[in-house]
Amino acid sequence: MVYPEGTSYDDHKCIDEEYIDFDVNNPVCVISADKIIAKCADEPPLLVHSCQVDCCYGGCDTFDDTIDEIVKCVIENDDILIFPVPPLCHETYFHATGETACPSTPSGIVKLQHQTAAVPTGEPIIYGIVFEEAKDDNVGRSIKFRVDNPFENNADIFVRYEKKVGAFANDPACESMSNVVAGCDLEAPEIEVGCIEYPGVEPFALFDVYFASNVDPFVLNNATPETEVEKCCKPPDYNSGYGIIKYTFKIQCTCPDGTGDNDASFVTPRI
Repeated sequence: MVYPEGTSYDDHKCIDEEYIDFDVNNPVCVISADKIIAKCADEPPLLVHSCQVDCCYGGCDTFDDTIDEIVKCVIENDDILIFPVPPLCHETYFHATGETACPSTPSGIVKLQHQTAAVPTGEPIIYGIVFEEAKDDNVGRSIKFRVDNPFENNADIFVRYEKKVGAFANDPACESMSNVVAGCDLEAPEIEVGCIEYPGVEPFALFDVYFASNVDPFVLNNATPETEVEKCCKPPDYNSGYGIIKYTFKIQCTCPDGTGDNDASFVTPRI
């Protein structure tokens, strides 16, 4: 159930009814947990739980029909209120990357300035780029983006950057994300970085991204022993079983012709 804002299960339950969370291993399910999980594995993230509940009580064969009815309802009634569905993983997940956020800059607006190891192929590290104009005379230009874990296993991520504190001044800041899932994190935080602005120079931003892991083979095989996370990020005391990789990026804060992909609903497949 999705409860109205500000309410919970306790506001809607029957009197004295104990809440029991759903479990695919519940013996009341009419089919095995393995079959339930396999049936629902390819559903969109928002529908996996509903699919498993339906399958548990014998509704596996009707769930796809239910999805078709929902899609038909949305198409025929585009003015009704529909809860937004999170973007799917993999090729449709990453929008507004360094290559796509600014159509007038085909070479891309994100440049790798320094690295302590190779960059894994496949998914972009920086995505969800949004160009922010100067908010007023006292707060200058900034740029927003999200950071992906491009490796095969979970990793800690640290982003060291500068935040805008005035028309031209920046202060150091850091975003720390622990145990980030590999490849597709629908709850990745949006980071806003202050742009560096000089007369006659296109505004840009610089930031460092650190990945730390004790399980991912790419990180462990490519990390250098002398690489450490900047202390201002307040990282934990990583032991010798961890590898750390650092990338320094420069990102362009504007498009030359004033265009840009700032529409979060626009999704460009990653090739």
